[in-house]
Amino acid sequence: MKTVSEPVLEDARNIETRDAILAYDDQQIVRDESGRPQTHWDGRTTKPHPVTGRPVPDESAQLPVYTYQNPRPAPWPQADFIVGNPPFIGASRMRDALGDGYVEALRKTIKAVPQSADYVMYWWHRAADLVRSGQAPMALG
Repeated sequence: MKTVSEPVLEDARNIETRDAILAYDDQQIVRDESGRPQTHWDGRTTKPHPVTGRPVPDESAQLPVYTYQNPRPAPWPQADFIVGNPPFIGASRMRDALGDGYVEALRKTIKAVPQSADYVMYWWHRAADLVRSGQAPMALG
């Protein structure tokens, strides 16, 4: 069953769910010497600390660690304006939220953004490149 908003989204053809920063051919799970998948905390799920009651990382909320094959900047479609609200992930939290493999591929691929920068700066860097080259007249965040 279609909702009222679906035809609008289909007609606009400008809403995508994908990585706007990094493109790659494949991702492969990193395994340890025993063949078990390596994992990392999902960066979000917490549980109350048994003594303080404060939220602490839930060690059971694990995601696989990946390597990324042939990483490259993600292509962006031709646009009159770039409008976005990229996720804020601080530089010190990127590995927790995105995984070591993704962060390594991102930093290897987009060297112009310093490693001390947060994740949103990779989006702004791409937007600035397009505006600077005349492929988009303006970027709004």
